Amino acid sequence: MNRIKEYFKRIFNREPDLPKTVTYKVKKRTWLEILSTMLGILLTLLVIYSLNQNFKIYENIKNSFVKGKHIAVIRINGTISADTNANGESISKALQSAFENEDSQYIVLEINSGGGSPYQAEMVWNEIQFLKKKYPEKKVYALIQDLGASAAYQIASASDFIVVGKTSLVGSIGVIMSNYDLTKMMDKIGVNDRTLTAGTNKAAFSFTKKVTDEQMTYYQNMLNNVHHTFIQYVRDGRNGKLKESDDMFSGLVWTGEQAVQIGIADQIGDMNTIKRELKIDTVKNYTYVNSGFGALFNTAYNDIGRAIGQGFSNSLKEGNTLEIK
Repeated sequence: MNRIKEYFKRIFNREPDLPKTVTYKVKKRTWLEILSTMLGILLTLLVIYSLNQNFKIYENIKNSFVKGKHIAVIRINGTISADTNANGESISKALQSAFENEDSQYIVLEINSGGGSPYQAEMVWNEIQFLKKKYPEKKVYALIQDLGASAAYQIASASDFIVVGKTSLVGSIGVIMSNYDLTKMMDKIGVNDRTLTAGTNKAAFSFTKKVTDEQMTYYQNMLNNVHHTFIQYVRDGRNGKLKESDDMFSGLVWTGEQAVQIGIADQIGDMNTIKRELKIDTVKNYTYVNSGFGALFNTAYNDIGRAIGQGFSNSLKEGNTLEIK
């Protein structure tokens, strides 16, 4: 019994006789104080989550007051990927809701993205084309803000009309597959790769193996195929508006003014321009956002950090993430 008392006394009481070393303050903490600190951190995270949820509630309340004819807005921000809010399924759900609502007169895609997954962009492009045929009376506008490049531009090309700012960056119609050759570094530090494979090309483009000429040719042809598909999507979407040149599909990026001149955009303007031209001032946000527990960390700064980390992580994957950007 005395031993149990002594045990709990150690946990919940300070140790008064500790020498005042560098670690004195740390050792002086009791388990109760550590637990209190952890609870404080948890409560802080819950407050952040609550504020985030309140903002969504505010958005939902604001949307509920939107009655009558309006412009349906869907925001596409950040990297287009299956594990971000800008994923094909979420954007498609938002598009369906916007088109199905009898009061929505026009659809506006507010785009601010540097690109991402070819598949996710393809899904959205196809959904826009399907819904346009199903609801031919509803026109789709793409409003490119700071950036509308690669996969984001592919999505924009599915619209009927692309509006850009003079300083918006538009285009980048190209494909990239990141990879690094670490063989010399491994030789220098004495690391050997003992990966086993069944299949001659299973480990092709591994960081730790040399790439043969045949493998390089094969993967370049694969990228070319994706690139040709991307180009065809843009051509079909723009429907004869492009003033094609050798540079148009080289991966270059243009300012909004240049984009209008070469036909990859239609007009300089912003959301106010669209409202005035359509003679509708009421806007309703249809953007589908994940409101699960993961939203707890969905702050602007965290999104930036996650994007940088995700980009670096993807670059180092053995699977060689394919992106159009």
